[in-house]
Amino acid sequence: MKISFIGLGKLGLPLALVAARHHDVVGYDANPQAREILRSRRYPHREVRAQEYLEETTLRVVDTVDEAVAHGDVVFVVVQTPHHPDYEGVTRLPETRVDFDYSYLRAAVTEIAGAAARLQKKIVVAVMSTVLPGTVRREIKPILNEWTPLAYNPAFPAMGSAID
Repeated sequence: MKISFIGLGKLGLPLALVAARHHDVVGYDANPQAREILRSRRYPHREVRAQEYLEETTLRVVDTVDEAVAHGDVVFVVVQTPHHPDYEGVTRLPETRVDFDYSYLRAAVTEIAGAAARLQKKIVVAVMSTVLPGTVRREIKPILNEWTPLAYNPAFPAMGSAID
């Protein structure tokens, strides 16, 4: 199977490394750090078996979202959904509530849907970013098009143990 990952950060890269052990996988990340990690074969974060998998991986980084969409039958979206700084998890929660920032996720899905339409290629979009079902219905489904059916994949793996 041909798989693409959009988002090769602390969570996306380990998951892509696992997938690349069994499938033909490419990844894209706007941050050049992902390309440098693959080039150097040095994994900079704590993640069980990531260094071992990185040393033997066939994962390739592509230059554009269009290239990732052209490659994959399934595109896993693993981009950040950061929380407001007041909700870092250490101090007492403020009285007001603030949702996560979905702008990165919306931008990534918009690019993926646009690329699929331009290429006239049907791909499955599998959202792995931290989002709940209501958020997916509200924020993601309206962006998709006839070329991009959705697979909601709420795995919520913890960083450091994503490979397990």
